[in-house]
Amino acid sequence: MYAEAGEIVDEWIERDEKDMDKILSKNKHKEKYWVVLFENVMPGKNIRFQGRTPIVRVLKDYDTQPKPLVGAHIAEIDNIRGKIVWRSYPKDIPVDWAQITDQEMQAKQLIYECDIPSSYIYNKPK
Repeated sequence: MYAEAGEIVDEWIERDEKDMDKILSKNKHKEKYWVVLFENVMPGKNIRFQGRTPIVRVLKDYDTQPKPLVGAHIAEIDNIRGKIVWRSYPKDIPVDWAQITDQEMQAKQLIYECDIPSSYIYNKPK
């Protein structure tokens, strides 16, 4: 039985939400902490599971701020202010900026800067 791509994404989101809720409950007594979410294809050419390359998934809480990692999403949770700030560091995939509307850019929904040195330089719009 094969799953549709949308079904797989929905399952990933549902699993991440449940796991994130557990982390938030476990750490509600802390003033500030960080959560890292990272999913990637497992490295290695000879690694196969049921005919496919397995995916490595990390969703973990940290008491100290982790360094930025390309391909990861890092949340800073501030329980004093009741605020969660997500920073995403997507893989360095070229963006077709012509497809992004001015309205989206004005709303600052898409941020093309990254605090990982030398990342995303060729992605910047001209």
